[in-house]
Amino acid sequence: MELAGQIGLLQAEDPEEGKKQKTFTRILNKLTPNNYERLKLQILAVPIKQQRTLEGLVIQVFDQALMKTTFSEMYANLCKEIHPLLPTFPSTMTVDDPATGAQRTLQKNVDFRRLLLNKCQWEFADGNVAMKEDAEKEGVAAKERAPASEDGKRTAAGEGGKLEEEEEAEISATAATASPATTAAQQGASAKAQAEAAKVARQQLEARRRARALGTMQFIGNL
Repeated sequence: MELAGQIGLLQAEDPEEGKKQKTFTRILNKLTPNNYERLKLQILAVPIKQQRTLEGLVIQVFDQALMKTTFSEMYANLCKEIHPLLPTFPSTMTVDDPATGAQRTLQKNVDFRRLLLNKCQWEFADGNVAMKEDAEKEGVAAKERAPASEDGKRTAAGEGGKLEEEEEAEISATAATASPATTAAQQGASAKAQAEAAKVARQQLEARRRARALGTMQFIGNL
């Protein structure tokens, strides 16, 4: 879900939380090196009393850093400077004890930095999986298109041979009606256009994913 959709959902579920996230959005949209110190204080002034507020701030800062790569270093500095000043929240997790095999519960604090690292790791994993799935789908689609293309060529060739054997009078009489060969050619052209459009869409999606991956690496490098 896109960021605007996430904030809208929060607004519906928890109006107070939605207002906080919209405040973060408004501040981050205006953030530049020239007003950095003033707006950083505004971010810190937003009361964060639950983990979901902190998670929302992490997501918003991360997305801004990827959308505005020119300011990647500024957003990285923002993360480093506000992290010690933001609250932490207790969290429990169940793990297997490697010595006994029994499960045990661990108490672990969740803070801004931990959530940010989790977001970075998820972004890499999600992007790699998505690009791999796209490549596999393209391979399957290419295999499916190949036989259909050969059948279309054979059909068109066969119909073309029949037309050559027909009398000129018959061709003139049926000129207003599309021949099977013409229909096949039109269908082939339509299928080709659709395939080209799908290819362009996949390329654009892959380009966005690669740009996001590069933005993530740049952002992490500045942290």
